[in-house]
Amino acid sequence: MRIKIMVSALVAILGVSLFMSPDSYKASAQTKEESQKTLSIEEAATMIEFYDENGERFYPFTDEELIAFQKQPEVSIFSSSYSFGSTTFSNTILVAGGRTFRDIGSVALNVASGTKAVPISVEAYDNSNNLKGKTSVPGGWQGGLNIPIAGLTKGQSHYLQLRNETVRETARFSSGYVFYNIP
Repeated sequence: MRIKIMVSALVAILGVSLFMSPDSYKASAQTKEESQKTLSIEEAATMIEFYDENGERFYPFTDEELIAFQKQPEVSIFSSSYSFGSTTFSNTILVAGGRTFRDIGSVALNVASGTKAVPISVEAYDNSNNLKGKTSVPGGWQGGLNIPIAGLTKGQSHYLQLRNETVRETARFSSGYVFYNIP
């Protein structure tokens, strides 16, 4: 009986491997290789995605504008900033404990030394706890990334939540900033 089960298992494994093409093996190896690659800040910036309150993707910036924003962030146009220290989270965390900010321009995140960023999203909520939009950022970058979100908040007051988009790794940031305007 044991031998019959073992032979059946071996036949099943061999059968599955016969149906897998060499291309699927290559794709699997490439996916693993890509997940270990470190993205430059410019590459990460061009992969930022913006979603409105209905989950529809929109494009408030060109790739060139997102790259330029990283090189010369226009933080001087915002009248105020809020800074926060080291944070680690596996699911979500409220920025400033859920404090609202008016007319938010961007959120800058600095990855903890020796780590790479995991895929995250910055979510903007109104005072009624309704999601008004989110910005999704790929993982794999190191250093600091300034994430523009002005297109999500449209001059209104919102609180922000950071969401770890992967359950496999913990998000680790050494510091961060919210740039906004005080009325």
